[in-house]
Amino acid sequence: MKSSSCLRPIKPLAWLGLLLALSLVPRAAWAVEVRILQDVKAGTTFPTDLATDAKSNAYVVDGLNRRVVVISPQGQLLREITNPGFVNPLGNDIWKDRLYVSDPEAGSIFVMGLEGKLLQTIQLPGNCDPVDVLALEDKLVVSDNDNHRLLFVSYDGALLQVIGRGGGEIKPMRRMAGMTLPDGRPGERVEEFKFPGILARHQNGFMVIDVLGGRIQAYTRLGNFDRMVGSFGTDGERLYRPKGACACWNGKGLLITDSYLGMVHAYDEYAQSQGMLMLKGKPWRLEGPTAIACCGSSWWVVDSKASRIVRFDIP
Repeated sequence: MKSSSCLRPIKPLAWLGLLLALSLVPRAAWAVEVRILQDVKAGTTFPTDLATDAKSNAYVVDGLNRRVVVISPQGQLLREITNPGFVNPLGNDIWKDRLYVSDPEAGSIFVMGLEGKLLQTIQLPGNCDPVDVLALEDKLVVSDNDNHRLLFVSYDGALLQVIGRGGGEIKPMRRMAGMTLPDGRPGERVEEFKFPGILARHQNGFMVIDVLGGRIQAYTRLGNFDRMVGSFGTDGERLYRPKGACACWNGKGLLITDSYLGMVHAYDEYAQSQGMLMLKGKPWRLEGPTAIACCGSSWWVVDSKASRIVRFDIP
């Protein structure tokens, strides 16, 4: 519910100031046009995450059907990957020709070949809620959603480090251009999370979607805090329920999905908002976008609520 201050009418002078401010915003920053290349159903039911291989094939987690479906850049269903250990897989990652699948109900990470052969099952600590996994050179990063933390786990299953609730000492916030500092309430400081979700790579390490925090927290490969992108808001320009991010737009920029508002936001390499993606001159609205990933010079995005996967580019 909005506070009473949000319901007050704007005074005439304030309107003039608002109009002036809008007139100073470069129009190009608010008109990132997209082109739809593929719109694929593939029989999925509320797909949640995806990863791409070297051929730009999309490996889409179709957890309610206990499988991962593989889709070519042309939109063809190539194969499905199943495993007797799958209960309700939610997240995945591809690293060095290995497919990593996280399954919260199984409490495990499944390591598979890209054709689907099971190579290893990593059992996680009890009460862990592994909604996503990301593979690094020497360890795995796991989003422990219900426990509001990240786990670093070795490839033999040993717990190496915890960030967030139950982790180490909270580090001081580092000021960066364009970033508003949180007020320090629990769950809003650096290395604290409100239901961390999908993990994604960036050029210096990895990012975690801080879903109810309305922001992206980026870390180095060693697990040190790097920067914050985005802030919570309901105005359509800030992030209300971010669910996915991809660090391969415009050099070092980010594309971030907002599942509740159905939009994809663009940020430049300085964490400055470039507005939302547009389709034929209007905001591109999906039903419930989650994961987004690079596909060569284009992108895949999972529209979970619509049970579809869309490939698009930015001409």
